[in-house]
Amino acid sequence: MTQNADDFGMLEHEGIMIMMTQNPYIDKKNNEESAYYATAVDNDDNKYEVRWEITNTDYLNPENIVEECEMCNWDNFTVREL
Repeated sequence: MTQNADDFGMLEHEGIMIMMTQNPYIDKKNNEESAYYATAVDNDDNKYEVRWEITNTDYLNPENIVEECEMCNWDNFTVREL
């Protein structure tokens, strides 16, 4: 099955459109604060990791129900090439 941009979405990074290859997931890496991560590729098959900082820490309290759309500023992300 061929993946397309409708599957997980597209982001622009430094003038390059990158296609998400998975939905963002919450994780804690390298002793950093928890964040959302997802992998992505560009048209040349370069692979990237996208990271969104969690800005709504209400999720730390199990009694609080927070919608994922409210967890981060989804327009503010960092990208690193893998």
